[in-house]
Amino acid sequence: MTRRFCKWRGWLRIRTAILALCCSLIFSSVPSCGSAGSSDANLEVGNFWEYSFNVPIDTLMMSGNLRMEIDGVDDVLVSGTPQDAFVVRFTGTGAITGIYFSEEVTGVATIHGLDMRLCSNFDLVWSTAEIDINVTLLDSSVSMDMGYDLRYFPPLDDYLGDDNPSPDTYVTTDTHATGETWQQAFGSESYEEVDDYYELTMNVLEVDQLISTPAGIFTCYKVRMAETRMDKVSVSYNYYSVRAGNYVKMDAQSAYLGGLLGVLTLVSYSYNPDGTPPEADAGTDITVDVGDLVEFDGSGSTDNIGIVNYTWEFTEGGSVKRLYGPDPEHTFNAKGEYLVNLTVYDKCGNSDSDTMTVTVRDLGILNYFIGDENWVGMIIIGAAAAGIAALAVSSAMKRRRRKALSESVKRIRAARLMANWKPPKSPPPLDPPE
Repeated sequence: MTRRFCKWRGWLRIRTAILALCCSLIFSSVPSCGSAGSSDANLEVGNFWEYSFNVPIDTLMMSGNLRMEIDGVDDVLVSGTPQDAFVVRFTGTGAITGIYFSEEVTGVATIHGLDMRLCSNFDLVWSTAEIDINVTLLDSSVSMDMGYDLRYFPPLDDYLGDDNPSPDTYVTTDTHATGETWQQAFGSESYEEVDDYYELTMNVLEVDQLISTPAGIFTCYKVRMAETRMDKVSVSYNYYSVRAGNYVKMDAQSAYLGGLLGVLTLVSYSYNPDGTPPEADAGTDITVDVGDLVEFDGSGSTDNIGIVNYTWEFTEGGSVKRLYGPDPEHTFNAKGEYLVNLTVYDKCGNSDSDTMTVTVRDLGILNYFIGDENWVGMIIIGAAAAGIAALAVSSAMKRRRRKALSESVKRIRAARLMANWKPPKSPPPLDPPE
C-alpha cells in the first residue's frame, strides 16, 4: 500500500514537473524560435529552421528536435482588418529521461502547432500549440497532453529581421494576450482562460559574435530577451544571424514557470536573405614567361550587397593551388597553359564563378651558323610586354673567307626574322677577330 501510494504521489509530482517543463518549452522557446520588430523582405514560403533542444527540470531532461516552417500565406484579422500573414507550422519530438525519487522515468513527447505572423514585419498575431506526452514510471504508464490558443493585440514584435541594430538598441512591445490553455491527465481535463498583459524587451548587447552550430558558424547579434508576464520575468540570451534569418542559439536563463533552463541550437535551415548572386569577373587572359610575377585582377566582380570572399583556384605541378583576395599574386615556374577559376561569395552565401587562362612561355634557344661555325643565340623576353628583345651572341670564330660572310649574314637575318627580333645594338663585325 505504501509503495502504491508513493508511486501515485510520484506520478503527481512528475506530472507537475513535466507539465512545467513543457510549458517552459512551448510558451517560452517556441515563440522565440520565430523571433528571429522589424521587416524582412526575404522571408518566403518554404523557409524552415530546425533546432535541437535540451530542457531540464529537477532530475528530468527533455531532449529532441523542433522544426519551424513557413507553410503558406493566409488572411488574419488585425483590429478587424484582414492582413496577409505567414502560416508558420512547428513540429517536434522529444525524449524524457531521468531519475525521480530513485526510480527511472522514461517517456516521449510530441509537439505540434502553428503561428500566424504578418507578412509585412513577421509580428506574431496568433499562436496555438499542443504537446502530447507518454511517460513510464515503474510498471505504469500515463498519457498527458496540454496546449494553448492565444491571440496577441497589438501583434507581438519579437523579430530583428533585416535591421542593422547597434549595441544598446532596445525594442519594447506591450501586448495583450487572450485565449485559453488546457491540460489533460489521469482522465480529467482542465481549461483556463488567459487574459494577460505582458511586456517583451529586446536589448542588443553585442554584434559580430561568432556562434558555432551544427548548421554552421554564424556572425550574430547577441540579444537579451526579457518577457514580463503575471509579474514573472523570463530571460533568455539569443543569438540572431542575418544569414540564417533567425536565432541560431537560444539560452534560457530563467523561464517564468519554475525557473527552468533550456538551450535550443540551430541544426539546419533553408533561408536566403539575398536572392541576387554576385557576378564574377576573373579578368582577361594573360601571357607571361617562366618566372614572371602574375597579378590576378578580380576587381571587375560585382554584387548588389558586397563581395566578402574571392577564391582563385588552379592546378600546378599536379596539385591544386588556391589564392584569396581580389588581386593576389603568383609566380609560375613551368611553361604551359593554366586554367584559373575565380569564385566570389557575398555575405549571404551566394556565389558565382568565372575563368581566365594564364599562358606561360619558356625561354627560347636558337642555334644558327656563320659559315660552318655554330652560333648560339638566346632570346630574353623578360620585358616582352613592352616589345623589348635583346640578342646575346657568343662564339669562337675562325678566319673565313669574305665570300662566305654574305651567306652567313643572310642566315642571321632569316633567324632574326623568324624569332621576331629587333636588330642588336652591336652586331658582329664583318671581319671576325683573329
